[in-house]
Amino acid sequence: MTVLFGGTFDPVHNGHVSAVRKIIDVLCPDRMIIMPARINPFKTGSVQCATALQRLEMCRLAFEGSGEVSDLEIHREGVSYTIDTLEALMACAPDEYYLAVGSDSLRSLPAWHRAEDIVRIANVVTVSRRCGEDLLPYARAIEDMGGKVTLITADPFEVSSTQLRWMLSNNEDAAGLIPDKVYDYIKKNRIYQ
Repeated sequence: MTVLFGGTFDPVHNGHVSAVRKIIDVLCPDRMIIMPARINPFKTGSVQCATALQRLEMCRLAFEGSGEVSDLEIHREGVSYTIDTLEALMACAPDEYYLAVGSDSLRSLPAWHRAEDIVRIANVVTVSRRCGEDLLPYARAIEDMGGKVTLITADPFEVSSTQLRWMLSNNEDAAGLIPDKVYDYIKKNRIYQ
């Protein structure tokens, strides 16, 4: 079994790290792939605050020992569509694939490019990090498309990457919210300032 966990990771934070660890604990995959997107299809109009290569390096620091960080999407031209990544991975390494998404992504997954194909070739696993979040209606929507969804609950993490970028750009302390090595990298390279 291979689990693919993708995202913009701008910046990667402890909620992401916790989610990956929880997925590994619950699913025990043979392979855990963390995939930073070069260009997120839902954020094409926004400005990236960290470069693609900086986000790749932050992921390498954050997920050291918790999986392999892939640069496949970083080196792909144009928008990063999940279906293209899944098809490329399956062509190289056929396996049972799980697509790990956050609860916010589970809600929007039916609107993704070729969503029906995504749920046909990969099971969906989602990690809820918000207290009292009801994801069953969104899981049912995926199941109505022919997909299979596994719901996992992790410790609450209420801070988003957007909030962290704001904190960092305003010189607020984000220690404890971002992995230490990533936080040091951000400060050393003056990212988000």
